[in-house]
Amino acid sequence: MNEDTAQRIATALEQIALEMVKGKSTPEAPSLEVPWPTEPPAAEALPPISPAYVFTPLTACPVHHQAWKQVPAGVSKRTGQAYSAFMACPERGCTQRPAA
Repeated sequence: MNEDTAQRIATALEQIALEMVKGKSTPEAPSLEVPWPTEPPAAEALPPISPAYVFTPLTACPVHHQAWKQVPAGVSKRTGQAYSAFMACPERGCTQRPAA
């Protein structure tokens, strides 16, 4: 870079700095304020709550608070008798079952 180019760059930077100090070329900073609603949202505007997300004994074990697991139908190793599929608590040894 020759001396003439360096001088022109320095002059341009000085002009930019002077304009920024004067406030002519600086864009206005965006507002960070968040407008708060004046009224709560209407009840019909809220989405309905899915029954799957509401804790009830129908959806989870009342003792361990874990969702029921489905045990597939099979044959008992101890008695050799067939059994139907059923829902049970995932905790081993828990005798809780969902209400029918």
